[in-house]
Amino acid sequence: MGAQKISQRGNRTGQTISRPSENTFVEKLNAFLDKRLTFLFFLSLIFIAILSYALFDVRISLSGDDSAYIERGKRFLEYGNYPGYQGPLYPVFLSFFMAIFGMNIVLLKVVSLFCILGFQTFTFLTLRHRVPALLTSAVLLLVAFNAEVLYYASQTYSEAFYLLLVAWALWFYITHFADRNKDYTRGKQVGMALILAAILLCMGLARSIGYIGIIVVLLFGLCYRKYWKDTWLIAGAFVFVYLVWSLLKWMLWGKGGAEFSGQLTMLLQKDVYNASVGQEDLGGFLGRFWGNMKNYISFHFYEILGLRKYTREMPVSALVSVVTFVWGVVGLVVSWRKNKVIFLMGLYAGGFLVLTFFIMQVFWNQGRLIVPVLPYLLLLLLSALYYFPDRKWRSAMHVVLPFVIVLVFMTETGRLSAKVKEVSKVTDKYYGLTPDWMNYIRASEWAAKELPENVVVGCRKPSISFVYGNGRQFYGVMNVPTGSAEELLKQCQDSPQEYAIIAVGELEKQLPVSLVGFLKDNTEAFYFNGQQTLLVIKGEAAPMADFKHLLETAQVKREESITLKEKDFVIYPDELLQKLKENSVDYILSASLRADPARKTNRTINTVERYMGYISQKYPEAFVKVAQVGSDDNEPAIIWKINYPQLPDRVR
Repeated sequence: MGAQKISQRGNRTGQTISRPSENTFVEKLNAFLDKRLTFLFFLSLIFIAILSYALFDVRISLSGDDSAYIERGKRFLEYGNYPGYQGPLYPVFLSFFMAIFGMNIVLLKVVSLFCILGFQTFTFLTLRHRVPALLTSAVLLLVAFNAEVLYYASQTYSEAFYLLLVAWALWFYITHFADRNKDYTRGKQVGMALILAAILLCMGLARSIGYIGIIVVLLFGLCYRKYWKDTWLIAGAFVFVYLVWSLLKWMLWGKGGAEFSGQLTMLLQKDVYNASVGQEDLGGFLGRFWGNMKNYISFHFYEILGLRKYTREMPVSALVSVVTFVWGVVGLVVSWRKNKVIFLMGLYAGGFLVLTFFIMQVFWNQGRLIVPVLPYLLLLLLSALYYFPDRKWRSAMHVVLPFVIVLVFMTETGRLSAKVKEVSKVTDKYYGLTPDWMNYIRASEWAAKELPENVVVGCRKPSISFVYGNGRQFYGVMNVPTGSAEELLKQCQDSPQEYAIIAVGELEKQLPVSLVGFLKDNTEAFYFNGQQTLLVIKGEAAPMADFKHLLETAQVKREESITLKEKDFVIYPDELLQKLKENSVDYILSASLRADPARKTNRTINTVERYMGYISQKYPEAFVKVAQVGSDDNEPAIIWKINYPQLPDRVR
C-alpha cells in the first residue's frame, strides 16, 4: 500500500496521500462511490428535505435562545436596535425574512432548512475529488440521517445558519487559496482575501466562537510553507475588514468593542450569574476543560450518533473521552501529511472544541454546543482509520472502517426513527407543555391581549413571552442585581448618618407598628454572608436613637459588627425597584417554572419571585395581583401590577 500521486479529475494540489492498492476492498469501494458521488449528494439533499419535514416541529423551545433571536431580529427591523448579544448577524439575517413574511414562525424555521441544504452543498463541493470518496460519502449520508442536525433544520437557533457560514468559508479558502490551480493577479488575490475575511468575520458575528475561524486559517497557513505569503495577506485583510466593520458599527449605533466582550466577561467569572464571586483561575479553567471534555465527548457526541442512550443521570466516561481525544489527535497528525482538506477541517473542529471546553461553564452541558463541528469531527475520526499510520495495521483498519460507518448509520437511523415518531405526536404549539409552562405561556398571551399596548411586562423568559405574545414587549428579569459588601461597610463607617444591622430572623418576633414603619422607610440593603441574611437600616441620628430604643424594648438583637468575607454581597431594594422604573416596567409576570423540568418539586426557577420579595419586604404595598392563570395547586402564573403611586417619591 505505497504512496502515489493523485491525478483524478478535479484535484489540483498534486499532494501525496497514502492509498491502498487497487485490489483492496476499500479501493474498489472508493472507485465505485467516486463514479456515483454526485448522485449520492443529490440523494442526500432529498433525504434531508424529506426527513426534515418528518421532524418539523412547530413549537418554540423552552430554552429561550431560539425565540431570543426572533425577538432581536424584530427589534432590529422595527427600531434599528443593534442585536449585540449572542452574535448580531443571525437576528439581522432573520429580519430580512420578517420584513417579507412578518413574524411567521413556520417560515422562519424553513429558512433553517435551506441553510442546512446550503451547508451540505458547500461540504460536497469542498470534499469532492479532494477527499476519498468513501469518507466523502460517509460524511454526506451520516449528516443527512442525523436527527440532531436535522432538528436544527426546523428551529430558529443559529446552528443551521452557522453551519452554512463555516462550510462556505472552508470551500472558499480551499478553492481560492489552498487548492488554487492558477496564479491570480495581485488585485484579484487581494480581492479574494477581502472576501474570505468578510466571510470569516460573518462567522464571528453569527456566533462569538466563530472567531476561531480566522485563527484556524492562519494556523493552517503556517503549517505549510508555500501558504505563508497568502496567510499574511489574509491576516491583513481580516484586520482591515474588522476595522471597517467596527467603524460602521460605531457610526450607525455608537457601539465600539467586540460583540463577544459582554459574553466573555460573564464566562470568565467563577459564577456566570454572580459577578461578586470573582474571576476564574487557571485551575478552574482546567477543571472546566476536563469536565466539559467528559460531558461532550464521552456522552453528547456518542449520544448524537445514536451510540449511547440519553438518560437524566448522563453517565460520563473519562476513558472514552481520552481514547476519543487521542483518536482525533492521530487523525489530525496523519491528515497533516496525507490530506490537507481533512487537516484543515480537523484543525477547525479541534480548535472549536478546545476553546469551548475551556471557556464554557460545565453546568451548561448542552449537546447543541458541538453540533457545529459534528461533520468535521466525524471526518477526522474516520480519516484516522483510513490513513492509519502503522502500515501493518492499516489493512485491518480498512476492514474496520466500512463496518464503523455502517454501524453509525444504523444507530443514527434508529435514533432518527424514534425522533420522527415523537414529533408525529405534536398537534399544536402547546403540545407536551407541563402545567408550569402552559400557565406561563397563557399568562403571557393574556398580558399581550388584555393589557394596554404601551405598558411593559417584566418576566423570567421575555423572548418566549414575546413570541407567544405575538410580538408584545416584555422585559427580562434575568437576575437579582447585587452590590459590593465591602463598599456598603465602608459607607457605614464614613457616612454621617447612623446605621443599624439586624438579622432578618429577629424580625419574626411580634413588633410594634412604629418599629415596623421605621423599618419599611429606612431599610438600606439586605446583607448576605453565607450563614444568615442581615437587614441594614440607615437614618439620621435622632430618629435612629429612638429606633434603637424601640429595638431594645421589643428585645430585638442588633449585630454589633460584621466580619467581611470574600463572598459576601448585598441587595438594595430601592435599586431593584428603580431598575424596573427605568425600563418602564408596569407589570410583573411571576410563575412556578420547575427547576427540574421532568417533575414537579418544591424547587422552582424563582428569580422573579426573589426580585419581588426583596422589594416587598420593604414595600409590602408595591405589587397588586391582577390576574392568575392556573389554580394555586397547579403551578400557577400570576400577573402583578406595580403600585407606583403608593411608593415613596424617590422610587416612583
